[in-house]
Amino acid sequence: MGLRTNTFYAFLERFSVENLLQDLKSSESVLTGLSNRLHLEEYVSSDIRRGFEGNREMLFLRIVNISSINMNYEYDFGDQVLGGISSRLKKFQKEGCVLIHFTADQFIAYRKKPNDLEAMDAFVAQMMTALTDPFP
Repeated sequence: MGLRTNTFYAFLERFSVENLLQDLKSSESVLTGLSNRLHLEEYVSSDIRRGFEGNREMLFLRIVNISSINMNYEYDFGDQVLGGISSRLKKFQKEGCVLIHFTADQFIAYRKKPNDLEAMDAFVAQMMTALTDPFP
């Protein structure tokens, strides 16, 4: 419990209350520049109202060691890592694909579902390759 409290306070120290409120009200993550959870809700609601116009898929990407990076190298370095990840993910953001910074360690690609599994597998493989290349 103490770790969560310390993490919460560290987060509050880095961002002013105004920035936190702005991030909660906006549809873009202040940290990554990607759409956030609110934007995802807007996209899904819009698709539901329009009757989806084709299938959709959500691909979840979890950054497993971001907590360790934050604890061992400080949050500023962890923020840089998240910035690098989001920068690489933005290359996949095309018409019909929205990238979301969902939680501290989770990203979502919400997109039109391809007609075949090979196309989906190729998209996932390209994304994983982009993220496994060493960071400069």
